Amino acid sequence: MPTNHSSKSARDNSSPNYARQLPVAIATSWLMALSLPASAYGIEEVMVTARKKTESAMDVPISISVFNQADLESPLIDDLSQLDALASNVDFINTAPLSGSSNAASVFIRGVGQNDFLLTTDPGVGIYLDGVYIARSIGGVLQLADTERVEILRGPQGTLFGKNTIGGAIQVVTKKPGDETHAKIATTLGDDNRRDLQASIEGSLAETIQARISLLSEKRDGYVKRLLDGIDLGDVNRTSLSARMIWQMSDASEWDFAFDHTRQRQQSVAQSVIDIVPTQLNGLYNLLVGTAQNTAWDQRWVTGNPFTTFQTGRSQDDADISGASLTYNFTGEQLDFTAITGYRRLDADYARDPDGSPLQAASLLNHDTHDQFSQELRVSGLAFDGRLDWQAGLYYFREHGINQTEGFLFSGLYQAAGNNPLLDLDFIVNNDIKTQSYAFFTQATGELSDKLNLTIGLRSSKEKKTFTANNFTLNANIQIAGPNTEQAEWTNTSPMATLDYHASDNTLIYASASKGFKSGGFNGRQIFPGPLNRFDPEFATSVELGVKTRFEALNTSLEAAVFNVNYDDLQFTTLVGTMAGLLPVIDNAAKATIEGLEVTLIRKVPEGLSFNTGVGYLNAGYDKVAPNAVITGKEDLVRTPEWSAHLQLSYRWQAADWGSIELTGSSHYSSRVYHDANNTRSISQGDLVVVNSSLGWRSVNENWSADLFVTNLTDETYLMSGSAELVTVGGSEGHYARPRAWGVKVGYQF
Repeated sequence: MPTNHSSKSARDNSSPNYARQLPVAIATSWLMALSLPASAYGIEEVMVTARKKTESAMDVPISISVFNQADLESPLIDDLSQLDALASNVDFINTAPLSGSSNAASVFIRGVGQNDFLLTTDPGVGIYLDGVYIARSIGGVLQLADTERVEILRGPQGTLFGKNTIGGAIQVVTKKPGDETHAKIATTLGDDNRRDLQASIEGSLAETIQARISLLSEKRDGYVKRLLDGIDLGDVNRTSLSARMIWQMSDASEWDFAFDHTRQRQQSVAQSVIDIVPTQLNGLYNLLVGTAQNTAWDQRWVTGNPFTTFQTGRSQDDADISGASLTYNFTGEQLDFTAITGYRRLDADYARDPDGSPLQAASLLNHDTHDQFSQELRVSGLAFDGRLDWQAGLYYFREHGINQTEGFLFSGLYQAAGNNPLLDLDFIVNNDIKTQSYAFFTQATGELSDKLNLTIGLRSSKEKKTFTANNFTLNANIQIAGPNTEQAEWTNTSPMATLDYHASDNTLIYASASKGFKSGGFNGRQIFPGPLNRFDPEFATSVELGVKTRFEALNTSLEAAVFNVNYDDLQFTTLVGTMAGLLPVIDNAAKATIEGLEVTLIRKVPEGLSFNTGVGYLNAGYDKVAPNAVITGKEDLVRTPEWSAHLQLSYRWQAADWGSIELTGSSHYSSRVYHDANNTRSISQGDLVVVNSSLGWRSVNENWSADLFVTNLTDETYLMSGSAELVTVGGSEGHYARPRAWGVKVGYQF
């Protein structure tokens, strides 16, 4: 197991002192836990379905973070991407670099994930909504209204969850409707003209039928000003509707139908240009086009303020996202059976203007349509007098996605150069991707003794992808790629084995080894002549040792894990051909090793002090890269901070007959993060601490609630994502987080 990588020499050690104070605060809170008096309240039993069966989170031999309904209703949490601030070694942003979309999930767990958003690229962390896999980055940032819990599973989950879970899996479970009529309404007002409304109602439609319907409306002004036309980027204008209905056919069988739809009409995400440097390409543009227009694309367009920009290009971030699922559960005396049928559809238009100027030096407009269908059949049972717990299943997945990208790069250069086709950099890319995937999986847990269990699992998958490209330049009308179709097939077997030992009723020790794969595919950015570029799957093999223990007298749980991940056949950009600087292709061109640890301490009580603290460490580096890769191998892995930590403290007390009051403070620390493979310094984010806080009140009967909250309390200016083309195009851009903002949330339920 390697313990030192050359990439570590690039770590930044010049962080401000306050950024190093959070780990000290976390250690202090752990010591505080040991001195707390015993409580009359027991430890909350958190039930999860991380292994596709219901069991206590403390009995699951997997490193897992669980957020319940109370956690998710916090005014400090708006969507799924914000949970990474409370989960060690998890990095989730809502806008992938180059996208221009605010709903482009980019997730890394333990340094394994995917930074791309195109339909032709698969994620490295799987996201599931009520058991249905969400295949694409666009549409993966789920809202959390009426969500019962979220489970973040770390490490490869290839056996039970399948492909594209080499980093881990995120399960979102919505709340089931109850028998009694219940309704709630909440409104949030705040900075930037924020106006949110949430409402839901549930109850029985008949003796055996329960239903729930929810509505969420979100409106908020943007926070990056376009100086020349007054448009505010990064606004929110989104409406979501969801419904769920349960039919209890009998004591043994149940039908569960769920539907969701989101309509989004917004400006592009908040982007600003960071740097513009001279290159041969923009130098030629400035000479031929800039001279004629008496202007040029250069440093004059860098405002130096991340919340202002001179861009004037198309601004759009629209999406219509729909999904439906039907789940059948049968509980028998000997066998249980589950069938999950899922369908999702996406229609999105999103644009970005990365040049940060009134010139058309660079702009992109994407239009995506995508639909997917999945079917899972699963049977489970007990054998040998309950000493063997087993399950087996079949899985089928089908998708069809179409991506059209209109790109304009140094527009006018073609005409200024005498209609030279080599300088026609305005193009249109038409990608059509179809996928069919089949899998069989099985997993069984056997009792070797009263305290020792062995779990063995296996998944066999077969996948076929069909890719069609039809790409051409807009001015000279020269065919770049296609029109032709390529196919690729892959098979994979993902095994796992876990040994867990119950040292006591409150302590679990486990050791596991698991493997997973991320699908291969095709390059969706072929804007230069050549054959269609195909790449193969990448793989991750993880070995993990962990412990989970509960201190009942303190209402406290402690979880810790150490792990080693061999990350192989990384899908990486390489440069080929005589025009290497302008001919990027994707290939399996790198191998890396990631080792690290996580330690989490949680205490939750109805009255008094509660906290959630954790530390994550990652020692990651490349073991080898291809000779023609765009990196040397000495760089840090993308979105892989060496250290991360979080601390959330809450104190709740009774205010006589007025009800209860709760004060919450939340902090998250991350060491330096690089947003691109080349480790471009200007788009990296240095050591950072972000603080949020809220003050809440609940009435005696908890019908009424009110919260005053502040996000980014210390008003930090920091990058969420970034991209750089400093060698060829000559520019870099970034998406910065929203500055400090306050809000008030008032709710009523009956």
